[in-house]
Amino acid sequence: MEALDHLKEANADLAKQAAEEVLNKTAELTQAQTLATAMQEAAESGMSRTRDAGRATLAGMIKAAKLEEGLLTANPAGAVV
Repeated sequence: MEALDHLKEANADLAKQAAEEVLNKTAELTQAQTLATAMQEAAESGMSRTRDAGRATLAGMIKAAKLEEGLLTANPAGAVV
């Protein structure tokens, strides 16, 4: 019975971690989307310096978000989280 309780607790912990990760990545994507919209508006207004600076910032945000990592990464036990 203790083994089942341990598995239940471990799964609950993994679910909580996954939920937190989703919230963090959603916030990062929202920021990137806001910046992309501002860049589009800057480009349409002819503000190339703003657009160029925004590109560098957006690239950094995407890299920092590590969108290729996280939820689709296997945990050490081999289960996908």
